[in-house]
Amino acid sequence: MTERRFHAVVAEARRTVPGREWRPDEEHRYETLVRPIGAVATVSAVRTVEQLTPRC
Repeated sequence: MTERRFHAVVAEARRTVPGREWRPDEEHRYETLVRPIGAVATVSAVRTVEQLTPRC
């Protein structure tokens, strides 16, 4: 996940939480939530490349 996409996800997550102000400890919480999603996306991309690469 690119840094730009990460910040977009964080901004969207902040907008979707109704009636609550941002707190300083939330940055860690968002990073904890987004990190596994990035790991899954990386593994998925690697597997896709492996599947599309012709084997000699």
